[in-house]
Amino acid sequence: MLEIKLFNRKNLFTGVLITGHADFCEPGYDIVCAGVSTLSMSLVNFLNTTLEISIDDLNYFSIENEDSSVFSINVENPEIYNNNEFQLGFKFFEIGIKSLLQDYSDYIKLIYQEV
Repeated sequence: MLEIKLFNRKNLFTGVLITGHADFCEPGYDIVCAGVSTLSMSLVNFLNTTLEISIDDLNYFSIENEDSSVFSINVENPEIYNNNEFQLGFKFFEIGIKSLLQDYSDYIKLIYQEV
């Protein structure tokens, strides 16, 4: 199962941690993993390219192999996460994940965590 933790501070998104595998079907054909991967990479690309937030400021980390999968963004600077466009990027991501949950809730778990 994919576990997606959305981190927030005082109702503002500050980061996300995605771990695990959906195991919907065999690797390379797993549409659930592909959907989550597309949303997560779109988020990091939007934050980095459009909003020009550095990878270092995002504390971005990603690794994927047969044994494990980890994707992480952890923004600690309030000047960054208080930005409305930053919040909209995360809201877009959240809506996409909730859409996937409608059909694939056996493969994705969404958790909100106050930090």
